[in-house]
Formats: sequence, C-alpha cells, structure tokens
Amino acid sequence: MDGPARTHHEPLIQQSTYTCAGMWWAHCCRSIITRPNHTGWCSTQDDAQALIDWHLAGEIGPAPVGTDVPLQLDLFV
Repeated sequence: MDGPARTHHEPLIQQSTYTCAGMWWAHCCRSIITRPNHTGWCSTQDDAQALIDWHLAGEIGPAPVGTDVPLQLDLFV
C-alpha cells in the first residue's frame, strides 16, 4: 500500500445520474449510508450531509428524514 495507512474513513456525497437522477446519496466505510427504513436517497446535498453527520455521530437518535425522498427501489428482487 502506498502512503500512510488510513486510520479512519472519509464519507463521500455523490449525485446520482442514473438510478434516481438528480438525487444524492452518501457513502462511508465501503457502503451506502441508509436510514433505519433502508432508504439512502436524499433530495439535496444538504440532506446527504445531514445523513453523514448522523452516521458519524453513531447513528444515535432519529435519522434525518430529508425532503421529497422517493420510494427506495429494491434492485435485488
């Protein structure tokens, strides 16, 4: 491995251009951050950041809901 070993994971926010074009999602520790109801889509970048903040705080308390979040599609049915 080149460079120093990473001691923590850095969350990433990305905007979908395919599955739910225009929606945002957050990724950390090699997986998509989801709420307890298994949805991870966010309608704004700020909503995705709130989801990351909740995740980094230990997912304690209610998860941020976001605004205008579509029904999560199950791609593995």
